[in-house]
Amino acid sequence: RDRLAAIDAMRAADVHGRGYVEFREFAAAFLRFADLPAGRLSGATEKLFVQFGGAPRGAAGVGAGGDRRSGGGVELGALLERFGYRTEAEAESLAAEFRRRDRRGIGQLSREDFFAILGSEAPSPWW
Repeated sequence: RDRLAAIDAMRAADVHGRGYVEFREFAAAFLRFADLPAGRLSGATEKLFVQFGGAPRGAAGVGAGGDRRSGGGVELGALLERFGYRTEAEAESLAAEFRRRDRRGIGQLSREDFFAILGSEAPSPWW
């Protein structure tokens, strides 16, 4: 049981999915988002959004909020693939939370939806 918990923790910390945990990934696993200044959290959240498949701010065909109807947001499958859930109940719990956070109801979390999960507002583009 402890071995499975350790494997799950390693998979969750391995943000890049390389099969090992780099120092930055290790350090990030111990971060408390509430302790970070808003500006620092914003940049890290933006990077996570892109890593999960969300279009970067200002990408061709995507507005600042990722409002394009096809693409531009993070899909449930990307989150399920990234997090190592051992039970169907855990996956269902994530799916229910995903549906609750998907304000547009199109099966994707917009940039604003994604930032809201971490209790933050997506910064406005500066241009």
